[in-house]
Amino acid sequence: MSDEPKTDLPFPVLPGGTVTFLFTDIEGSTKLLKRLRDLYSTLLDEHREILRGAFAKWNGHEVDSRGEEFFVAFPRATDAVASAVNAQRELAAHSWPEGVGVRVRIGLHTGEPWVAEEGYVGMDVHRAARIANVGHGGQVLLSETTAALVMDELPEGVSLLDLGRHRLKDVRRTEQIRQLVIDGLPAEFPPLKSLEALSPGTPGEKRRHNLPAELTPFIGRETELVEIGDMLRDPSIRLLTLVGVGGMGKTRLSLHAAAELVGDFPDGVWLVEFAKLRDPELVPQHAAAVLGVSAQEAVEGRDVGDVLTSYLRGKKLLMLLNNCEHLIEACAGLANTLLRECPEVKLFATSRENLGIPGETSFIVPSMKVPPEVSLPQEIETYEATRFFIDRAVAALPVFQPTSDNRASIANICRRLDGVPLAIELAAVRVKILAPEQIEDLLQDRFRLLTGGPRTALERHQTLRATMDWSFGLLTEPEQFLLTRLSVFAGGWTLEDVEGLIQDDLGARTDVLDLLSYLVDKSLVIVDHKHGLARYGMLETVRQFSAELLTASGDADEFRRRHANLFIKLAEETDPKIRGVDQLKWLEILEDEHENLRAALAWSIASDRANDAARLVGALGWFWFIRGYWEEAWRWLTMSLDMATDPEPHLRAKALYRAGGLEIIRGNLAGPLELVKEALDICMDIGDEEGMAWCLNLLGQATTFIKLDLDEGTANLKKSIELFQSLDDEWGVAWSTRYLGQIAEIEEDIDRSVALQKEALQRFEDLGDVWNVAHSLFSLGGTLRDHGDYHEAKKVYLESLSKCELVEDKVMAAHALQGLGMVALEMEHYREADEYLRDGLEILQRIGDETCASRSLGRLARVAQHDGDFDQAAEFLRGSLLGFAKLDRKDEIARCLARFAVLAEIAGHNKRAARLLGAALRTGSQTWIPPLIRGELEDQVAALREIMGNEDFEGVYAEGAAMSFDEAIAYALGEVGEP
Repeated sequence: MSDEPKTDLPFPVLPGGTVTFLFTDIEGSTKLLKRLRDLYSTLLDEHREILRGAFAKWNGHEVDSRGEEFFVAFPRATDAVASAVNAQRELAAHSWPEGVGVRVRIGLHTGEPWVAEEGYVGMDVHRAARIANVGHGGQVLLSETTAALVMDELPEGVSLLDLGRHRLKDVRRTEQIRQLVIDGLPAEFPPLKSLEALSPGTPGEKRRHNLPAELTPFIGRETELVEIGDMLRDPSIRLLTLVGVGGMGKTRLSLHAAAELVGDFPDGVWLVEFAKLRDPELVPQHAAAVLGVSAQEAVEGRDVGDVLTSYLRGKKLLMLLNNCEHLIEACAGLANTLLRECPEVKLFATSRENLGIPGETSFIVPSMKVPPEVSLPQEIETYEATRFFIDRAVAALPVFQPTSDNRASIANICRRLDGVPLAIELAAVRVKILAPEQIEDLLQDRFRLLTGGPRTALERHQTLRATMDWSFGLLTEPEQFLLTRLSVFAGGWTLEDVEGLIQDDLGARTDVLDLLSYLVDKSLVIVDHKHGLARYGMLETVRQFSAELLTASGDADEFRRRHANLFIKLAEETDPKIRGVDQLKWLEILEDEHENLRAALAWSIASDRANDAARLVGALGWFWFIRGYWEEAWRWLTMSLDMATDPEPHLRAKALYRAGGLEIIRGNLAGPLELVKEALDICMDIGDEEGMAWCLNLLGQATTFIKLDLDEGTANLKKSIELFQSLDDEWGVAWSTRYLGQIAEIEEDIDRSVALQKEALQRFEDLGDVWNVAHSLFSLGGTLRDHGDYHEAKKVYLESLSKCELVEDKVMAAHALQGLGMVALEMEHYREADEYLRDGLEILQRIGDETCASRSLGRLARVAQHDGDFDQAAEFLRGSLLGFAKLDRKDEIARCLARFAVLAEIAGHNKRAARLLGAALRTGSQTWIPPLIRGELEDQVAALREIMGNEDFEGVYAEGAAMSFDEAIAYALGEVGEP
C-alpha cells in the first residue's frame, strides 16, 4: 500500500494500465430514507466513513461518489477484493441508527480502460457497474476476469461461488459471474437480477422474461428510469402507462425499465407486443400466447380471456403491454379484467394516449434534455439528446466525432427536433453523407430529410413522416380538423385563442374543449399550467406536419388571417395596459404570446398586408422597448416601412416615430430626425394630436442631444407636455418632464434638474408604471453621479436595479449595473466596479446597445489601468473608441482620446499624450460634456503642461488640436505614426 501521489493537476491521478473497478450501492435506500427521515443523513455519513476507510486501507482511488453509491479504482485485483471483504465485514458489525440493517451490493471487474481528464472511459467501466446492479445487498460479485486474477490469492475465510453466465443490460458479451462467500456473513441470496441466466441451470428452470436484447446503447433517461422503477415497485400502483407522441422512445424506455425489474417479480416480466396486431378481437389471445396459455386449454363455455385470468390469478408478475394506441379499447378491456381478477399482476403499458380505466397511473414521457440556446461548447455533450445524436452518428459513420466546428450544429439539431429520439436518430444517420451543419440547414424540410430508419424497425418508425401519418390516422375527423388549424399558432396558445381562431367551425365552446382534451390525451398537444392558466402547445415536428396538411386543405390563408387578426387585437388592447398598475401582468402575457405576434407580423408582411403590419409594430413598440428587443424591433419596423404598399397615414406615422424613438435609445443620433419629422408632418396633416405629442417629445430629445440646441429641445418638450395635458395623458407628461430635467442638467442647473426628474418619478409612481420608475431612478442616479454625490447616486441606482428585477427588464438592469460600476470607479472600489461593469456589458452586447456597451468598455479600461494591465486597458479603449466612432458620438470620442492620453503618459510618451489631449479638447468643444468630466480633462491638461513645460506642451498640444476628427481617431488607434 502506498500514499496517494501528490499532484498539482486539476483532476486526481488515477491508476492506469490494468485496473480493477469496484462499484457499491445501498439496497433499499428509499425505504431507509422513509423510515429514518432526518437520521438518514447520519446513516449515510457512517456508511461513507466505513467504505472510505476500507478503500484507503487497500490503496483504492475514489473516482466518483453520488448519494449512496461509490466508484473506486484499484491498481491490483487482490486489493480490490480485500477491500470489498473488509467493507462487508465492517458494515455487518456496525450498529446503525434505530437498529436498521444496511446492506450494500458490490461489483468488481478488471480491465484496461482509457484514462481521460474527466475520468475513466470504456466498456470496462460499464461492465463493472452492470455487475454491481444485478446483485443484492450484502453480496459481492466478481467478473470472470477479476475472479481469474484472485482465485489463488483470496483473503482468509473467503471462497468463490460460481453463479453461471448472465446477460447484462447494454453489454453484448455475456458474463460469467462469481460470488465471494465470506465466513460469518450471509452466503445465500435471491437469483441475480440479470436479463437472463444462461448456465448453470436447474432442471426445469423456467425463463423469467421474454425481453429482447438491447442491440444499441441506452443513452440518458436516468431520471425517468428512477421514477418509473419507483412507481412500478409501489404496491399501490397496479397499472402504469407511459404516454407520449410517436418517436418519443416509449418502447425503448419501457423495455429498459422492465429489464431492471426482472428480479422484483418472482413469476417474471413479460412483453406483449401489439405493434403488428390489427384485430382488436385477438388482443386476449395474443397476450395468452405470449404467456404460453393456449386457447385449446379452454374448457367448453370459457373463452381464452377467462383461461388467461385463471392462469394469472395468484401469480406475481409484470406484464408490459406495448403499443396499445391503435387497439386502445381492447387493451383497456384486457387491462381492466386483469386488474380486477389478478391482484398480484402488475401492468405496464405504452400508448399515445391513456387506457382510461380505474387504477391507471400515467407517466408522460418527456423529450430528451437538450442544451439551452446559450451553452458553453464543453457543456453540449453533457446533455442526453446530444449524446444520443453522437452515439447514433458514430454507429452510422465510425470516424464521426464532435468537434469545435460542429458542436453548435449538433446542439441546434437536437433543439429544433425538440429532443425527440426518433427524429434525432434519423438525423444522425445522415452524417454518412452530410455534415451536421448541412443537416441543420435542411431541417426546414425535415420530412424529406429524416428517412432511412433501420429496415427491421416498424414501418412507421422508418421515416418521420410515417410516424406522423400513423398518429394522424388514429384521430377522428373533427380532431384532424382542429389539429391542422392549431398549426397556425407559434409558441403555444390558450383556450381563448383557440375559440377566437376556430369561431363557429366546431360548434360550442364545450365541443372545442373536448376536442382539445382528446388531442392532449393522444400526446399531439402539450399542456402546461402557468400563472393559474392552462397553455397549450405542440412539438415543432407535429406543428410542421399539421401545417403541411392545412396548406393542402386550401384553408391556410383563411386561418392565418384569423390568427393575425387575433393577435393584432391582443397587441392593440394591451398597448395602453402596459403603462399602468397591471403592467407586469400584461408584459408577461405579451411575452407568452411573442412567438404568435412574430408569426402574425411575418405573415402580414409576406402577404403585403401593410395596415396589419403597421398596426402590429405600432402597438408592440413599448413592449419591445421595455423588454429590450431593440434589434428585433428595428428589423420589423424597417420591414413594415419598406413594404410595397403604404399603410393608412396614421399607421405609417406611428411606425415612423416608433422607429425614430428606437434609433435614439439605440444611440444612433444621426438617423432619427428625418423619421420623426416625416411622422410629425403626417400627424399634423391628419390632426393626430397624440402622434404630434410623441413626435415633439422625440424631437426634443434629438435636438438636445444631436444638435445641442437646448432652446429648441426645451420648446419641443414643452409643446409635447401641453398636448399630453390636453389629452389627459399623464404618462406622456411624465416622459417629457423627465427629459426637461436632463436639459436642466446640461445647463448646469442641478437643483432644477433633480426637481424635474423627481416630479416625473412621482408621476410614474402614481400611475403604477414600475418600469418607468426604474428608468427615472436610473436617470436621476446619473445626474447625482455626474455632480459628485456618489453615495446618494449608489442608493438610487440600487433602487432602480430592484425595480428592474420586478419587471424582469434586463436592459434597464444593465444600465443600472453600469451606473453602479461608475460610482464604484469614482469611489475607487475597483473590484466592485469590475463586477458591476462586466455583468452589465454582457447584457448590453446581447441586446445590441452599442452606445452603452462602448461606454462600459471604456470604464473597464480604467479598472485594467488601475490593476497595471495596460495592454488590456488599451484593448478595452480600442473597442470603446471604435464603437463610438461608428455611432459618430463626439462627446464619447473626446473621453476615449483623453483616456488614451493617460495611457501614453504612464508609458512615458508625454508628447503623444499632449497631442491626444489637444484632439480630445477640440472634439469635446463640438459637443456637451458633463462638467465633472470636462473638469477632469482640464486638470489632466494642467498636470501635463507642468511636467513638459509650457512651451513644449503648447506646441504638441496644438498639433493634436489641429487634427481632423478621423485623423485623431486613427492616431489614437496607432494607425498613423508620430508627426
